[in-house]
Amino acid sequence: MNNIDIAKYIRALTGIMLSRGFILGVSTFIAVPFSTFYLFLFYMGKNGFFSYDFLLHGLFAMKLFFLTSLGALAVGAIGLFGILIVIAYFYCNKKRKENLQSDNREHASDKHHADKLTAVEVWIVCGGAGLLALVMWVSVLFSICSKSVDLLWLFFYLGLSAAVAVHLGVALIGKVKHQLMSLATLLFLVIILPLMFPDKAEQLMKIGLRAFGVADKAIVVTNLGGRQLDAKKLLLISPENIYVKGREDSVETIRMASVQSYRVLSLSSWPEQQVDKREQKEGEPVPLTAAPEVVEKTGG
Repeated sequence: MNNIDIAKYIRALTGIMLSRGFILGVSTFIAVPFSTFYLFLFYMGKNGFFSYDFLLHGLFAMKLFFLTSLGALAVGAIGLFGILIVIAYFYCNKKRKENLQSDNREHASDKHHADKLTAVEVWIVCGGAGLLALVMWVSVLFSICSKSVDLLWLFFYLGLSAAVAVHLGVALIGKVKHQLMSLATLLFLVIILPLMFPDKAEQLMKIGLRAFGVADKAIVVTNLGGRQLDAKKLLLISPENIYVKGREDSVETIRMASVQSYRVLSLSSWPEQQVDKREQKEGEPVPLTAAPEVVEKTGG
């Protein structure tokens, strides 16, 4: 390889790194914050409350909850559609190598060896991705046949996972303009799908919130006087307030300053199990179809 070839290689590598860095920067500083705020505003609006303190002081937590939900989509994207991403990547990579080698006839002797290595990589990675996809799709079919999952929620999840998979594929093999178009399409879906399927979008957001025990669970609060309040359906724990579902779907706000301690209880089923709403006598605790206590926290 002469000096000209090395210079070409360095320029090409630098261009790839800059383009990937640009897309990563746009995603990190624009797409993720925008999606986080939008989806949390949607979640609060859907449940009939607004938390100023959570928006002001809970930015890190919001991103963490959002990325957890996004991670659930990424698992589906890679597991279910990863084989297609891998095949597309190796195919495009092979085409690039063939184009480069056709421009450098003097390196034709290295072509056969390079193709052998590429073939081995293709079989190993595609085999692993194919096996993972087989397991995931069998699980999906089993869930459908056993009727253990809401079909509309499943199709909503599969559709978003497919969109994420397409974006990952474009990010790996596409040009900068194609990556930007893919990112813009993904943001459009983030905006429009919650408006079209509000219940399913809320369900997706609850994945991250539920994982950290700050929503979609039952909560028992003990106030500063030592009195234990009735169990409520937890909507959100913010730095300064606890938002719970009251009677007749009202929203109650409990100031954290008035809380001595609270217990978060895991509900017994996935994806959503409401606290029993049967009418109770005044002051009688609401019964829970819940697992034993798993988390105990102390309020400030």
